[in-house]
Amino acid sequence: LHNSPDAILLVDADLTIQQTNPSFQTLFGTGWDEDLGQSLLTLFHPDDVHTISHLPQIAPAQQNGNQLEVRASRKDGTTFDAELTIGAIKGDGLICIIRDITERKAQERQLRYHASIQESVSDAVIAADMDFRIQSWNRTAELIYGWRATETIGQSVHEILQTTYASEDDGERILRDFFERGAWQGEVIQHHRDGRLIYIQASVNLFKDEMGRPIGLVSVNRDMTERKRAAEALQKSTAEIHDLYNHAPCGYHSIDQDGLIVQINDTELHWLGYTRAEVIGRLKVTALLTPESV
Repeated sequence: LHNSPDAILLVDADLTIQQTNPSFQTLFGTGWDEDLGQSLLTLFHPDDVHTISHLPQIAPAQQNGNQLEVRASRKDGTTFDAELTIGAIKGDGLICIIRDITERKAQERQLRYHASIQESVSDAVIAADMDFRIQSWNRTAELIYGWRATETIGQSVHEILQTTYASEDDGERILRDFFERGAWQGEVIQHHRDGRLIYIQASVNLFKDEMGRPIGLVSVNRDMTERKRAAEALQKSTAEIHDLYNHAPCGYHSIDQDGLIVQINDTELHWLGYTRAEVIGRLKVTALLTPESV
């Protein structure tokens, strides 16, 4: 209790404060006995009081305590972002832990700002914190992946996108290179909400605060699925045409402006008894004709 870096309070079931630790006194700027006998609710912004007042009824049913983000008020009237955890104590009363998350919330807002300025772009823009928890998810990301922003905020990037690499070692190498260089670009395979594979050209950048400390990342993802499928279809079509050309029942060849053979099919090679290496770029079409035909 006394050595914890977080503010800790022991309160009655009616939220009357019975004991506080030194970290509480430092965080709120009060003396050790100033808040004893006061209501826990006096420590928080009026707009958050209603939500907090219901926690004593919920806490006993929560094995790991009930946690929420609120705004707390110091003795001097200043407010700060706080994480409040309330848990039941065996017998009677509650234990409350208050953690100052001002810096973390500022970082989250900064990440959301960087992503919001790209809201109108045609690529998915996804911002995440250093725990890879999604902080911002633009409209294009909703269209590409099938998840609404409200469903993804706070969720793991890994669980939502399910990024696939060539191998596990490849994924670890990419992650290592990203943190070393502060940026990474490349193609990956990710998943739509319905399970479909999506081919993505990703450009990821690491964001740092004014002290040079990493605070999160922003990824700009372009959906390459249709282009990939079109390229595969073209490749397949080209292969089919080449196969038809090569195995046609009649001989085919192509020549350049000087009459040099630049392409010939298997059928004609079989008829003439040549290999492709003996003909392509070596023989003119006249070499395949009888003197009478020339």
